[in-house]
Amino acid sequence: MTVPNLPHPSVPIGRDSIENVVVRRWGDIPSFPFEPKPHWDLGEELGILDFKAGAKITGARFTLYWDLGAKIERALINFMLDLHTGSMGIGKFFLRLWSIGSP
Repeated sequence: MTVPNLPHPSVPIGRDSIENVVVRRWGDIPSFPFEPKPHWDLGEELGILDFKAGAKITGARFTLYWDLGAKIERALINFMLDLHTGSMGIGKFFLRLWSIGSP
Protein backbone atom coordinates (compact mmCIF):
# COMPACT_ATOMS: atom_id res chain seq x y z
CA MET A 1 0.00 0.00 0.00
CA THR A 2 1.27 3.47 -0.80
CA VAL A 3 0.07 6.88 0.25
CA PRO A 4 0.30 9.43 -2.56
CA ASN A 5 1.87 12.83 -1.97
CA LEU A 6 -0.84 14.89 -3.68
CA PRO A 7 -0.12 18.51 -4.53
CA HIS A 8 -2.60 21.23 -3.68
CA PRO A 9 -5.18 21.77 -6.47
CA SER A 10 -3.81 25.29 -7.08
CA VAL A 11 -0.34 23.95 -8.01
CA PRO A 12 0.35 24.34 -11.77
CA ILE A 13 1.20 21.05 -13.45
CA GLY A 14 4.37 20.68 -15.53
CA ARG A 15 5.59 17.54 -17.29
CA ASP A 16 9.18 18.09 -16.12
CA SER A 17 11.37 20.61 -14.29
CA ILE A 18 11.61 22.81 -17.38
CA GLU A 19 7.81 23.20 -17.59
CA ASN A 20 7.36 23.77 -13.86
CA VAL A 21 6.22 27.29 -13.00
CA VAL A 22 8.20 29.36 -10.47
CA VAL A 23 5.49 30.80 -8.22
CA ARG A 24 7.83 32.89 -6.03
CA ARG A 25 11.47 33.25 -5.03
CA TRP A 26 12.94 34.15 -1.68
CA GLY A 27 16.28 35.86 -1.16
CA ASP A 28 18.99 36.76 -3.61
CA ILE A 29 20.44 34.21 -6.01
CA PRO A 30 24.17 34.03 -5.19
CA SER A 31 26.83 34.38 -7.84
CA PHE A 32 30.22 32.68 -7.64
CA PRO A 33 33.51 33.22 -9.47
CA PHE A 34 33.42 29.47 -10.28
CA GLU A 35 30.89 26.88 -11.44
CA PRO A 36 29.26 25.46 -8.27
CA LYS A 37 29.18 21.68 -8.05
CA PRO A 38 26.08 19.71 -7.06
CA HIS A 39 26.08 18.14 -3.61
CA TRP A 40 26.31 14.60 -5.01
CA ASP A 41 29.60 15.40 -6.78
CA LEU A 42 31.04 17.20 -3.75
CA GLY A 43 30.00 14.38 -1.41
CA GLU A 44 31.67 11.70 -3.52
CA GLU A 45 34.83 13.80 -4.02
CA LEU A 46 35.07 14.38 -0.26
CA GLY A 47 34.49 10.67 0.44
CA ILE A 48 31.42 11.32 2.62
CA LEU A 49 28.68 10.08 0.25
CA ASP A 50 28.62 6.77 -1.63
CA PHE A 51 25.65 6.46 -3.97
CA LYS A 52 26.75 3.21 -5.63
CA ALA A 53 27.22 1.35 -2.34
CA GLY A 54 23.92 2.72 -1.01
CA ALA A 55 22.07 1.48 -4.11
CA LYS A 56 23.84 -1.89 -3.95
CA ILE A 57 22.90 -2.41 -0.30
CA THR A 58 19.27 -1.24 -0.60
CA GLY A 59 18.46 -1.94 -4.24
CA ALA A 60 17.12 1.61 -4.48
CA ARG A 61 18.33 5.20 -4.73
CA PHE A 62 19.66 5.54 -1.19
CA THR A 63 22.99 6.99 -0.12
CA LEU A 64 25.61 5.55 2.19
CA TYR A 65 27.10 8.23 4.47
CA TRP A 66 30.75 7.89 5.49
CA ASP A 67 32.65 9.57 8.33
CA LEU A 68 31.87 13.31 8.31
CA GLY A 69 28.84 12.69 6.08
CA ALA A 70 27.32 10.46 8.78
CA LYS A 71 28.28 13.02 11.44
CA ILE A 72 26.59 15.85 9.51
CA GLU A 73 23.46 13.73 9.01
CA ARG A 74 23.23 12.95 12.74
CA ALA A 75 23.81 16.62 13.60
CA LEU A 76 20.95 17.69 11.30
CA ILE A 77 18.65 15.06 12.81
CA ASN A 78 19.54 16.16 16.36
CA PHE A 79 19.06 19.83 15.43
CA MET A 80 15.56 19.17 14.07
CA LEU A 81 14.64 16.99 17.07
CA ASP A 82 15.85 19.70 19.47
CA LEU A 83 14.02 22.41 17.52
CA HIS A 84 10.71 20.59 17.38
CA THR A 85 10.78 19.15 20.89
CA GLY A 86 12.00 22.36 22.49
CA SER A 87 10.49 25.50 21.01
CA MET A 88 7.42 23.82 19.57
CA GLY A 89 6.51 21.85 22.67
CA ILE A 90 6.35 18.44 20.99
CA GLY A 91 7.13 15.56 23.34
CA LYS A 92 10.01 13.13 22.82
CA PHE A 93 9.58 9.39 22.36
CA PHE A 94 11.51 6.42 21.03
CA LEU A 95 9.92 3.40 19.36
CA ARG A 96 12.09 0.29 19.11
CA LEU A 97 11.10 -1.53 15.93
CA TRP A 98 12.86 -4.81 16.66
CA SER A 99 14.56 -6.61 19.50
CA ILE A 100 16.79 -9.62 20.03
CA GLY A 101 15.25 -12.41 22.10
CA SER A 102 11.72 -12.57 23.44
CA PRO A 103 9.42 -9.52 23.24
